[in-house]
Amino acid sequence: MNALRDAGFWFRFLAVLHGAVGLAVYPGPLVDLLRAGLWNSVDGSTPRQAAFWFLMFAPMLYLIGLLATQARARTGVYPRALIGTVLAVCLIGTVLMPVSGFPLGLLVCVLARHHTDRRRSAGVRAP
Repeated sequence: MNALRDAGFWFRFLAVLHGAVGLAVYPGPLVDLLRAGLWNSVDGSTPRQAAFWFLMFAPMLYLIGLLATQARARTGVYPRALIGTVLAVCLIGTVLMPVSGFPLGLLVCVLARHHTDRRRSAGVRAP
């Protein structure tokens, strides 16, 4: 399987990019979290909340990428529920935050849907 045509690879790539950008953009709030002792340190601080959610999303996105790649390797297609859910989240995210990584997630979902639609038209059934 060509990695550049694998939506799972691109989800994992976006996850690593998301984590790296989060570390680069939020070093101050992350240090504040550590200095506050971690327990209940996110509190009402908007910069801390942004840093927290920015970094917490990266591992979940990486997991989505792993699941997508494994499903495609096993069945030949991406699970409709997985790609459909990520597509919906990225669509809502793009509307609410157009200057973000959500539009990139939309592109990966389109790649996955395109691959799955082509395979389905060839007779492979998506789980």
